[in-house]
Amino acid sequence: AKMYPLNSASAERILSRTAKNTNYRQRIYVARREKQESILKHTDKLEFDERKMIMVDRFSVSAQRVLSNSLAFARELGHTYIGTEHILLAILNEKSSSAYKLLSSLGIKEEKTRQLIVEFAGKGERSADCVSDMTPLTKEVIEQSARIAEKEGESAVTTEIILFAIANTKSSTAVKLLSSQGCKVSDLCRILEEKRQSVSESSAPQAKKVRRFEERMPNLER
Repeated sequence: AKMYPLNSASAERILSRTAKNTNYRQRIYVARREKQESILKHTDKLEFDERKMIMVDRFSVSAQRVLSNSLAFARELGHTYIGTEHILLAILNEKSSSAYKLLSSLGIKEEKTRQLIVEFAGKGERSADCVSDMTPLTKEVIEQSARIAEKEGESAVTTEIILFAIANTKSSTAVKLLSSQGCKVSDLCRILEEKRQSVSESSAPQAKKVRRFEERMPNLER
């Protein structure tokens, strides 16, 4: 299926729609909804044509939970923004995901990461963040993960793809958190790249079989 161009509202739409599929649905846009809608309405750069949006079904179920939980963790910690560190924390909370298993094997732990986030940004009373509170780097990570999936012909954005996008934003807080726990981000990128290449190579023979089968099929169109 064709994936449509991304714009500055794409990441917000993705995170908003995943959040609506969770228990946080009733609390989204409570205090700031009117303000957000006013800002979006008068921002020429934002595109609201549904056909040009990356829809939430482009993300795997596990990846959807990661995006939704990143918002939940930002609120829980009392932060007034949604940063890459919150996405990283959400990945570490998604215990069944391949990205979590990889990070765990590298010694990256959820509780330690949470502790470092609190040391770095503090912790306050529960906040009322909404999707427009994503930092520019968070938007970049979400949009880049969608581009990677499209480029590689993936049927959905996975947690590993999101993690790869995070690892490639060198100035992000998430990368600093990984490095502070002894993880060499360059090694993480290499491992993720090798895994993606391995999957691509294993699927190539099947793709060739399909093409050969199609070539042998008679043209039934009249």
